[in-house]
Amino acid sequence: MSGLDVDVIGVNYTRSIELALRHLIDLGHRDICFATGEQLQRIQWRVMAFKSMHALAELGPDDPFFVGKTERGESSSVRMQALISEVLQRDGRLPATAMLVWSYASAMGVLQACRE
Repeated sequence: MSGLDVDVIGVNYTRSIELALRHLIDLGHRDICFATGEQLQRIQWRVMAFKSMHALAELGPDDPFFVGKTERGESSSVRMQALISEVLQRDGRLPATAMLVWSYASAMGVLQACRE
C-alpha cells in the first residue's frame, strides 16, 4: 500500500457513492465497506445511501461499516487509525477487499493503520 487512490470528488454525494461502488464492483470486489471518522450526525444520510446501495447490490460483509464516531474537536484521522488498528489486531485482517472511505482525513487514518 503506497498511497490513496482518489477516484471521485464531487458535491453530489449520493452519485459519488454510486459511482465508487460501481467502480469497485467492476474491479471484481464483492466485499466492500464504508469507513469514516467524520462526525456521524454530519454524514448520516451518506451512510444510509451507502447502506441502501450496498444492500441492493447484494454485497458483503453483513456489517459493512467502520464509523469512528469522532466527537467535536477530535481528529477523524486519529479516530479512524485507532478503529482500524483495533480491527486488524483483533481479526488479523479487514473483513472487506475494498473500502469506500468518506473524507481525506479518514482515509489518512485508515492508511496509517494499515501501514503499521
